[in-house]
Amino acid sequence: MRLFWLVSWRILMTGGLLLQGGIVVASDRVLSLYDQAQVAISAEQPDKAIAYLLKLVEIDPNHAGAWLDLAILFCQQGEDHRAKLLLNVILQKFPLPPAIHEIVNRYRTQRCAPAAANLQWATSLQTGYESNVNQGSTESVFQLGTGPNTIELELTDEAKRHGDLFTGLESNISWRPPDSYNRFAGQLLLRNYQRMEEYDLAALSASYIHPWTLGNWHHQLSGTAATTLLGGQTYQYAAGFQWQGDNKATQLPLQLSASLVEYKYPTNHSFDSTIGKFNISSYFGGQKNWHSQISIGGLLDYSNGERAGGNRTGVWLKASGVRKLAPPWTIDGSIELNSTHSEKHYMPGLLDIPRETRRAALQAGVNREIDGRQYLRLELNITHTNDNIPLFSFTNATLMLSWNLYGSR
Repeated sequence: MRLFWLVSWRILMTGGLLLQGGIVVASDRVLSLYDQAQVAISAEQPDKAIAYLLKLVEIDPNHAGAWLDLAILFCQQGEDHRAKLLLNVILQKFPLPPAIHEIVNRYRTQRCAPAAANLQWATSLQTGYESNVNQGSTESVFQLGTGPNTIELELTDEAKRHGDLFTGLESNISWRPPDSYNRFAGQLLLRNYQRMEEYDLAALSASYIHPWTLGNWHHQLSGTAATTLLGGQTYQYAAGFQWQGDNKATQLPLQLSASLVEYKYPTNHSFDSTIGKFNISSYFGGQKNWHSQISIGGLLDYSNGERAGGNRTGVWLKASGVRKLAPPWTIDGSIELNSTHSEKHYMPGLLDIPRETRRAALQAGVNREIDGRQYLRLELNITHTNDNIPLFSFTNATLMLSWNLYGSR
């Protein structure tokens, strides 16, 4: 039905061109933006379509077809207030054929209801090898203290680097109830090592997500609770909030995010902390074949216990990208650099320096789509941590093959 009256509207509006005083007026830029918006609508990419249409009406505020498409898209996304405002403008500003006038009036008088219940899920079965499961030091001998108080220590075998084969499972589920914009989400992560069972990992998280729109910004506020087990023992609890805002109507789409999370460690409360983060990202894309993202951010890690070094501050920079090759292949990669600095001397009398850590992480992946609901992925992750306290310097590499299934209803 929607496709029929949209096509009818474009025909009645002389192929989507502006009718101004009975004269057809168009520009290459306007035509290009409108055609790009229609392609995005056909590809079920409403955010991209809205971005194109908002640019179009800035250039040409009398383009009736663009205003109508915007109203429909806002209504389909449940943004009732914005959709009704635009529909009122259309009725007041443009002479409408009777059939279109009736359809616009019908949209004005009914509520833009949210989509029906929506369930999305994804599962990944994994196997691979990790070169440094225990994050063992790259140095076998290190020193504590300075001058005549220097002590030289040799690491035990347990503290040195050890690798192992693993199998894993990652499952994600997201559910939106009927007549609601809010969403519930959950994640389960399992990893079992062949020999190093004391590092077997199990993590479970649950989130509640509330989206809304204000102006050109799409916002999302989520609350999350999580727990992590290591070697079958509870290792960490976490609970917190995250806000995220996206503006895809600007020339360079922006994403801002901020989070506040409290961590508790039942076996060692000196590690308890509250971490606040802020991040700003921008996206770059080449239509459907590739896109990239660059992010910068900062953090404040406040110690709630007697953690060595006290509070920490940090900054990071991350760049990532995805490239579609000839079907069914896709490649992706990312590089992240971060640095953290402790507020106090790490161990007064032995290590009279604040702890400084610099970390570089590289990720590369190759994906082969099997069909519309599953794909294979080969992924390499390399992390190098350089610490001014050599005990904490390490390098870890993980090579993983996974079978991924996903779906929705």
